[in-house]
Amino acid sequence: MREKLSMSRKIGYGFGMFGESIAMNMFLVYFLFFLTDVVGMDPALSGTIVTVCAFWGAFTDLAAGAKSDASRNPKGKRGPFIFKSAILLGIAIFLVYSDWDFIPDNMKPVYFVAALLIYYFSLSFTDMPYQSLGSEITENAGERVQLRSIANVLNYVGMILASSGTLVLVTVFMNGGSSYSGAWSKVGLLFGVLTVIAYWLSVLAAKGKEPIPSEDEQVEKFSLVNIFKNYIEVMKLKAYRPFL
Repeated sequence: MREKLSMSRKIGYGFGMFGESIAMNMFLVYFLFFLTDVVGMDPALSGTIVTVCAFWGAFTDLAAGAKSDASRNPKGKRGPFIFKSAILLGIAIFLVYSDWDFIPDNMKPVYFVAALLIYYFSLSFTDMPYQSLGSEITENAGERVQLRSIANVLNYVGMILASSGTLVLVTVFMNGGSSYSGAWSKVGLLFGVLTVIAYWLSVLAAKGKEPIPSEDEQVEKFSLVNIFKNYIEVMKLKAYRPFL
């Protein structure tokens, strides 16, 4: 029987949800606005870019889950993925909100597609292992409920910061002398750093509690073919089709 998790570990794990909330809500609330009103991109083109890249995110979620499930890293299945991918996610958040002057206008759609692909990829490989980690660091059902409850509270904190604080911070940076686009870039950098720190705290909180994969553990080999097979199996469910 494992020892119970301390409150500091529970709060530490919950900070991962704070990081996810910042990364997701700033994107969901402001990215289209950023493309049209800051970058000056055509609204139809902006919407197309976001839609196409969102489909990419659906595949990377499955790939990240399958890849971390199949990991035999002696340091754990989830923690190493979260720790490394969070760095890339932080960089991606900064890139997504940076309108570089040296990029010609006709190449900016290409730049933002590339930045978004990196964003979705790194978010998947950070957050999917994080979600799985919560059910693996404790076997106690009550503790799992507490972990999710604390994480949900921090989720709302991140949501408020990203949705209500973004424009406030843009104004603060502009008052400090930054240009409009430069202020957005600084907010992206700030939120990127906060996201990295939040996910790292969750890894540190789980240190010593995450199960280590055993040598004889049977795991399904990572395969893109298997991922597509899973999609097909889901589509065969009649109850799912009306929902889709």
